[in-house]
Amino acid sequence: MNPTGREVRLINIIHSAEENTPKWSLRRHVVDDDLSIYHTDGGIDSQRAMQIHLPKGIIFFQFNIGGPAKLQFGPLYAQEMESSQSMLLYNPTQDLDFVCSQSKGSRSVFILTTVSVLHGLIVEEADDIHFLNEQNIDRKYYLKNGISPNLKFAIEQIYSMHMGDVAMRLFLSGKAYELLSYYFQRDEQSDYLERCPFLKDQRNVEAVRNSRHILIERMAHPPTIKELSLEVGLNEYQLKAGFKNIYGNSINSYLQEHRINKALKLMTDEGYKVQEAANEIGYTNVSHFIAAFKKKHGVTPKQYMKG
Repeated sequence: MNPTGREVRLINIIHSAEENTPKWSLRRHVVDDDLSIYHTDGGIDSQRAMQIHLPKGIIFFQFNIGGPAKLQFGPLYAQEMESSQSMLLYNPTQDLDFVCSQSKGSRSVFILTTVSVLHGLIVEEADDIHFLNEQNIDRKYYLKNGISPNLKFAIEQIYSMHMGDVAMRLFLSGKAYELLSYYFQRDEQSDYLERCPFLKDQRNVEAVRNSRHILIERMAHPPTIKELSLEVGLNEYQLKAGFKNIYGNSINSYLQEHRINKALKLMTDEGYKVQEAANEIGYTNVSHFIAAFKKKHGVTPKQYMKG
């Protein structure tokens, strides 16, 4: 049984946000008491919103394709999702109530599960995944990531398959585990190589990987894209295209995401003050850091730390 004492059934916690909002066409499959997969039924033809009540201790994954989406947590805090992005939500201490809105053509797959299920699936590497580590198990998480080609292909299969009820139940059960495996997969380069001719040359792949290492090592004083391309031996177009294909984001967006995540970790795990964290990741103007943090998290660093 899951630690909340509540069966993880999406259908019980997601419903239309307003009476005059077009109804959502939703399909749900309960894999077991601690794992459910749920998806919107094809691309929607207008903007829609639904109210979600997420019990504490339940891990919420949203995989979004086809158009942008937004998660609104009250009047101050919101998370914007672009097409081909995922969101992970986890709060071990309190229930979450929020509104999920999607634009025309947007499609989403949701997975609800528990920490114990993920620990069972990822036994050997659970401690290496930040929010599954025992030291962090009581922390809340709001993690936004890009969707890899593997993930996107698996999601698109859900919408392209037409099966009977029994076959569909088996299919969706497998998809729930498949999506989770791709989400936590560390090295998906083999699949990228199949889809991007430029990356079939292992030297190019290593150059792109090296560029990421350089960005992380020097995030406080990062090189320009031109400087980075010269250092790794690729032209700017090759570097930008290869980086986007492998890591699912542009160089600048990836760096910004990493810097903000690093600053948040410094403040939550090591007790850094806002100014100290900003300086550590390369911001000389704390106001610029606060603005960047708020753009990502919807609140200022101090508001975030207060919960």
